[in-house]
Amino acid sequence: MLARILLHRHALIFFCLYMAEGIPFGFSSVTLATLMKQQGLNANDIGIFVATLYLPWSWKWLMAPLLDVISWHRTKHFQTWICIAQVAMLLSLLVALQVPIQTQWPLFNLLILIHNVFAALQDVAIDALACSVLKQDERGLVNGAMSAGANVGGIIGGSLSLYVFSFYGLWGALVVVLVPCLLITLLLSMRLSLWLQEPILECVPESLWWQQITHRLYQFIKQLWRVLKTDAQARYGFVFSLLPTGSYVLVLAIQTQLAVDLGFSTESIALLSMLCALVCAAGCFLGGIWSDRMGRYRVLLLFLLLSLVSPVLLWALFKYYHLEMVIKHHQVSIGLLVWLTFAGLSLFHQFIHGVLYSTRAAWLMDTTHPKLAATQFTAYMACLSFGLSYMSRLFGLSVTRYGYANTFLLDMLLGILCAVPLLLGMRTKRP
Repeated sequence: MLARILLHRHALIFFCLYMAEGIPFGFSSVTLATLMKQQGLNANDIGIFVATLYLPWSWKWLMAPLLDVISWHRTKHFQTWICIAQVAMLLSLLVALQVPIQTQWPLFNLLILIHNVFAALQDVAIDALACSVLKQDERGLVNGAMSAGANVGGIIGGSLSLYVFSFYGLWGALVVVLVPCLLITLLLSMRLSLWLQEPILECVPESLWWQQITHRLYQFIKQLWRVLKTDAQARYGFVFSLLPTGSYVLVLAIQTQLAVDLGFSTESIALLSMLCALVCAAGCFLGGIWSDRMGRYRVLLLFLLLSLVSPVLLWALFKYYHLEMVIKHHQVSIGLLVWLTFAGLSLFHQFIHGVLYSTRAAWLMDTTHPKLAATQFTAYMACLSFGLSYMSRLFGLSVTRYGYANTFLLDMLLGILCAVPLLLGMRTKRP
């Protein structure tokens, strides 16, 4: 797969673009989350922080008309937007890191929110560029390259920067983030127009920009409402996408917070984060193959049940070893068995999540009406991002008020709820 990406020009370009997009997100979700926990912020504050990472991605359907209509260059329309968004992401991140986290938390969180608005904007621009330049017979390979690039970017921005942070501090970690992003941005801004020939765009006059934007948003909402009224399977798909797909307690930043509370070193957290990313990527790949062979419903239901194993065992571990009290009194001599169990469950759970991730996307595509593919699937993705945002907020609040053990129970209860719309959708035929 990697050799094919490197030998295919379009695949290599979009691999690099998604890597540049994934590096800052990995830095925010892993390195900054670890730093905040080590500086004494509670799980509720970190939950709010992670919620701000995901929330702008649920607004992508609002951003798409802006990119389609507003243009300053007829032949480099989406390329211009990509460079603007990348530079704005890096500048907003640099500004945010000047703010003392402990004393000016609301301002820091606001700047991170702005940073992720530009990240979501860049994602829309990259996807739109791909749709406009790729041929049908290369879309599969390039989409695989995009996923691989996002994972590599997450490892660089998360695991690698966290490892560098343990030796050289925050600014050393920031170098790991800024240098590859700037190199990719500069290289592609100079050479992208030679490698990718965008269709020549008919520019909309500035006086008609907002009229065109509001018209497209109205059409989007109108089409989506028509789908919801006429297609019961689509309604179940929307409910399913708003709910957590199985257990999420070892997927969000709770995993990093728990690792810090259990006494893991920064280097150990970086290594575990990298292994989790690789295992999750393998799960995504195998999940797609298994769901094609065994059927979406079988794979989803089986791995939904398997995803409950980790929170059940973690709950038992906390109760048996009284870990809540140990963490509360800052006792880091927890024991090798607990550490190995936590690390093993984290890797196991990330693999399960990877299988569920790719299978869920395939099932949502199955429920998408062919004539409204862009509208309906975009709305699904917005619901999924909103779900990640509110789950981060909910779990952070739960850990702060009720502790880890009770949060594991809450996670199990929420994790099985999505089986209801899944089973109902299985029994519903498309009109």
